[in-house]
Amino acid sequence: MNQTRNKLALFGVMSFGVSGIGFVICLTLLLALVSASGQMTPGQITLSARGYKVHGRQRVDLSWNGATSNTIDVYRNGVLIATVSKIPGFYTDNIGARGKGTYIYRFCNAGTQICSKQVPVKFGGGG
Repeated sequence: MNQTRNKLALFGVMSFGVSGIGFVICLTLLLALVSASGQMTPGQITLSARGYKVHGRQRVDLSWNGATSNTIDVYRNGVLIATVSKIPGFYTDNIGARGKGTYIYRFCNAGTQICSKQVPVKFGGGG
């Protein structure tokens, strides 16, 4: 009996920078189930986040691909903050807070548990 085994692959790219307006973090994570044939399993969402400040207020640009539903649920710190159209594939979260803060984002196909990995965005502080 021939069984197909799935392997879990986690790819990550992280870059940090400092700009005149504040700390910028860009983190991209890709979680994909790779079958024995090397093909990606459909339905996995890739999420990218970039935090920055405008006039001292926090904003996060989010972009994604791999969504299969027409709408996407946007979660910040485990709370649903928006449901947006799959197209154009980006969303800006105008948090509006000042100072330090850490936020954890996750996107899901609306009404499902087919989601991206959690992506953290940190404002201020070291490390």
